[in-house]
Amino acid sequence: MTTAAPAPATIVQPTTGAPLPRALWWKAWVEARLLLAALLVVTALFQVLYVWMSSQVELGALEMFLKTLPRSFEKMLGIPLASLATPTGRLAMAYVHPVTIFVCVSWSIARGSDCISGEIGRGSMEMLLAQPVRRWAVVVTHAVVTNVGALLLAAGSWLGTWLGIVVMGYGDRVHPLDFGPAALNLLGFLFFLTAASTFASAVGSDRRTTIGWLCGFYLVQLLMKLVARAVESFSWLQYGTYLAAFEPEVLSIHPETAWQSVLQHSAYLGAGGLACYAATIAVFNKRDLPAPL
Repeated sequence: MTTAAPAPATIVQPTTGAPLPRALWWKAWVEARLLLAALLVVTALFQVLYVWMSSQVELGALEMFLKTLPRSFEKMLGIPLASLATPTGRLAMAYVHPVTIFVCVSWSIARGSDCISGEIGRGSMEMLLAQPVRRWAVVVTHAVVTNVGALLLAAGSWLGTWLGIVVMGYGDRVHPLDFGPAALNLLGFLFFLTAASTFASAVGSDRRTTIGWLCGFYLVQLLMKLVARAVESFSWLQYGTYLAAFEPEVLSIHPETAWQSVLQHSAYLGAGGLACYAATIAVFNKRDLPAPL
């Protein structure tokens, strides 16, 4: 009695799924939504509060005080001191105020550093890549959601300025559209810093270390900009810092050239950000995943 030969085993090809699975979009949104909501509230309310505080300052007293400041202070500030005695000049400084910068840096570094090194540190990257997803899709979905959040933060800043102008009755002295280039410049700043943070995340494996390096990177860039402004012989340092393209206060006090200048700044920051994202994908595609920390 003969037995039939067993049928050949069927080879099941793994499915790759959609290039950008819906689950990745949902994951990126869930992880970002609480921080985004908190920072949106902070930035919008701060802009309204800043307009109110500016309305309490007497222009005459402020102009007299500004005249007593040394010339070196004007060089560090980057704009004529006389412009601070105008409503537009004072309100424009809100876009480089420490509160606004803190919100922007917090969002960019927190979200960018979490893309890869955060997942590795939590031990979730191996489980994520065990699914039928491409590595570049992890970076792209995270980047899109993060930069949509950056767009909302920039828009929230401008809407806060607009609301403050309306509430304080500043409409006869300053127009909200004068601060459109400043908000767009803020978006470019966010885009580049987020991209640089994502690249640092692709290189590292410990999120805390990544955040430390990014904070150091930002401080060095800031010092380079300040030194370039303060010391004429070191003005060449401005070509080595991306912060040279972040001047929302200058754009607001020069409305006649603001849109042209902000497009140039956006091209510089956008090109740098895209280069960082391209480098992120290249590094992440080739690197081996270390054991969770």
